[in-house]
Amino acid sequence: MNTWNRFQGVIALMLVFSAIVMPVGVSGQESDDRPESRYYYTGILGDGIGIQMELVMDSSGVTGSYMYDKIGSPLSLSGSIDKETSIITIVEQDEKGNRTGTFVGKLESEGTNYAKTIEGKWMKAGGGDKIPFKLNKIAYYITSETKAGGKYEMSYMYPDFISGLKPYQEISQELEKNALAEQAKFMK
Repeated sequence: MNTWNRFQGVIALMLVFSAIVMPVGVSGQESDDRPESRYYYTGILGDGIGIQMELVMDSSGVTGSYMYDKIGSPLSLSGSIDKETSIITIVEQDEKGNRTGTFVGKLESEGTNYAKTIEGKWMKAGGGDKIPFKLNKIAYYITSETKAGGKYEMSYMYPDFISGLKPYQEISQELEKNALAEQAKFMK
């Protein structure tokens, strides 16, 4: 698959996970102020099987989903991170809630770029061969909350691509512009 087709596929599949400007919530109630970080990864499992993964990391653990590039059906993920060793353990489940496999890997950070890569082994539920995987973070999500008149609030998030490539930068700029426009509408 050439680079442009892979880029288009990544964008299309990211939009399966989240809308261009995804409202997280609008309410008149207090919100849960639990800090979280949401990241999007692309990578390889085994001998060149393309995968994409969205992970939400917070104080209670890791959740998210991932899919194979060629199949496109998301599998649910949940797990934990050992903060001392930076080892992440993620259990995957199918749509029926059946455990289908486990990822165990090492989070590698670079400066302020937390969890820039995740590399380790995947094993099918019930055992078997351990298959190597490597994930590279391509985006993180920007989340913002806006309160109007002290009574209502709006939360939204959108992906911000890490790549310095112009197409990725243009998409990030457009997403930010759309999010700010929605915020301005809410404030009226």
